[in-house]
Amino acid sequence: MEKEKVFIEVQVIFNDVFSDENIIITENSSPSDIEAWDSLQHIVLLLTIEKKFNIKFHSSETQDLNSVKLICNRVYEKLISKTTIVN
Repeated sequence: MEKEKVFIEVQVIFNDVFSDENIIITENSSPSDIEAWDSLQHIVLLLTIEKKFNIKFHSSETQDLNSVKLICNRVYEKLISKTTIVN
């Protein structure tokens, strides 16, 4: 999956998790930009991303994933490593 597609899927997840179709994220979006993005919603967001992409974040990673860019990059890395292992 291409990075752009990861971003598009993450955008949809943000809209679903925050129940707001008007949220438009950028790579620089962070909890300070989205009022509802608190610690609980952060966990819900990451769990939803894990399910959508069939990946798993380590608990040590979750605090560091504090921007859309970091989240998308980590998802992409996990997808790439997953396909490398399979192939």
